[in-house]
Amino acid sequence: MHRFYLPPQQWQDDLVTFPPATTRQLARVLRLVPGDMVLVFDGSGQEWEAQLISLTAETATAMLKHRLTPETESPLEIILYQALLKGERHELVWQKGTELGVTRFVPLLTARTVVRRKTHWQGKMTRWQRIIQEAAEQSGRVRLPAIEPPRPFARVWPLPVGEAVVSLFPALSGNPRWSWPVLVETLPSPRQLHLFIGPEGDFTAEEVAIAEGNGCFVISLGKRVLRSETAALTLVTIAQHRWGDLTP
Repeated sequence: MHRFYLPPQQWQDDLVTFPPATTRQLARVLRLVPGDMVLVFDGSGQEWEAQLISLTAETATAMLKHRLTPETESPLEIILYQALLKGERHELVWQKGTELGVTRFVPLLTARTVVRRKTHWQGKMTRWQRIIQEAAEQSGRVRLPAIEPPRPFARVWPLPVGEAVVSLFPALSGNPRWSWPVLVETLPSPRQLHLFIGPEGDFTAEEVAIAEGNGCFVISLGKRVLRSETAALTLVTIAQHRWGDLTP
């Protein structure tokens, strides 16, 4: 059954209307007809089976039939601070991170991030949100991860603190004090996890020191040097396996 995200303003009582782009997809690409069933969700946790009651090239409406309660959200809240990368490779992180259960993305401008004009990334926000929406539709998630405008590294701090909050900071420089296997056996299971991923060229030694001074665990991800996007998806995966819902 085809699945679609509809923002809250498209919901009215037991009816939903589809925005123009989705309407065109229903009619011209999928060639659905009135009476066909689809899945719809609003990003806040609810999902419904809905039956198309009208469909033209311009408008589409469906009636909600059955409310579903899929358990597709991880109990682990993951906030991923991803340094922006050359060639838009960070977009792979938004897509696959959504599939893996990231709760919120915070794009970072670090000392070694290639300088981008503010107008450049402002124009990218709509695209990034669309990438996340499509990944949520495909993966069965019922909540849309948030993505924030890029922020400078210095504006991240301070982070939330508490017994159930853990912040991990993989780095090649700065002599990481923890290896992942040792760390996971040391820490209690967190409910909120802050993960930092550096740019091409890694974080600077000064950035590592700032992170450590703010309570981050500076860790190593192993003997091989991973590309930034690989490190991000690797760390999210092993975190979900250890503390989230990628467990037997």
